[in-house]
Amino acid sequence: MNRKDLYQSFHKIDDDILERSEQNVKKSSYAWVKWGTVAACLCLVAAMGFMNMNRGLSDVGSEQEKGAGSEQGSGAGIDMGGNDGVVPEGVDPIVASLAVRPAGVDLREVADATSVSISEEDARAVETLGDYIPNTLPEGCQYGTAGYYETTMKDGTRYHMLRITYDRVQSLVPVPNTENEQKAFESAKDTAFLWMVWGHRPDTDLPVYQPEEVTISLIEQQDGRLFYVDYGGIYVGVEQINISAEELFAVIESID
Repeated sequence: MNRKDLYQSFHKIDDDILERSEQNVKKSSYAWVKWGTVAACLCLVAAMGFMNMNRGLSDVGSEQEKGAGSEQGSGAGIDMGGNDGVVPEGVDPIVASLAVRPAGVDLREVADATSVSISEEDARAVETLGDYIPNTLPEGCQYGTAGYYETTMKDGTRYHMLRITYDRVQSLVPVPNTENEQKAFESAKDTAFLWMVWGHRPDTDLPVYQPEEVTISLIEQQDGRLFYVDYGGIYVGVEQINISAEELFAVIESID
């Protein structure tokens, strides 16, 4: 989803909420209060969703705020360019939220930043980055949702990042089917782990390890926090969510 899509989606939400609220005002003062409250809640939820649309990246941001000022500019969704959480004057806030750039690169030098959803097939086809997508997944895990981020600098340089969540499929759960009054079934899914592939070193103080340093014990020591593995200039960010350390270790080992 790019900046235009986000803007249009938010704008449509606002119009729909206002239209429903105006219709109910005519019915009673109680309805006005009710729909006004709903509208406020929906706006709050939409805003919170936008601010935290990238779970793992938001976690990166909270960790980075503990470090130096430049530490706040390492990932999509939390990139504030090392300005104490303030977007520099003249920089589009949405561009700031999507920008992925190396350490030491000023956010004010970013010309544009976008992200789009991407299938597993297309993700694997991305030059260089696609080579660092897991080749082996634990039983019950599957490719979930993914985004492909591109940042274009004013000098024409481009930086890229893949962000993928892998899901663990749970047992089937019943879902009412009103058409034939029977119960359909769907699989419940939980995010198993987060996987990010950067074409450059992120601006971060979070741990960065060489592949040979990663062990089951080291993963356990991270206690679910994001950490990075440096594959010779390609950086993979890993966050353990609903997966064992042994399973995550096998995933990391699957990278050739």
